[in-house]
Amino acid sequence: MNPERRKAHIRWTIAQNPVTITIHRTGKQRAGGGFQNVKTDLGPFIVRIFVDGSQTITESETIGTRQISKVYSLLADSGTDIQASPDIDDQFTVADYGTFVVKGVTPQIVKGIVCGYQVDLERVS
Repeated sequence: MNPERRKAHIRWTIAQNPVTITIHRTGKQRAGGGFQNVKTDLGPFIVRIFVDGSQTITESETIGTRQISKVYSLLADSGTDIQASPDIDDQFTVADYGTFVVKGVTPQIVKGIVCGYQVDLERVS
């Protein structure tokens, strides 16, 4: 597949149900002998949020287990700055959806070119 064609497919898919988000990023930065949290706002970005019906997560907790029946995902184009790592916490809020935390980012790559991102989300409120 041609990378430009894949980018066009991603843009078309986002356009079917677009949502505008502003990412609130908290990153850890070295400061003296420790780390300091640095907060920045990124965006706005136009993305598509959807319920990923193919996933069901069961988390083990000390009291018992918790099953999450709705797993949210996000599709973003290649120009979106969205990350998930131990040092970066990306969050955003969408009216009528709630607040989400980015849990994982998978780049969509064709012939070595990033065409977009598939993002795993956790709804926190």
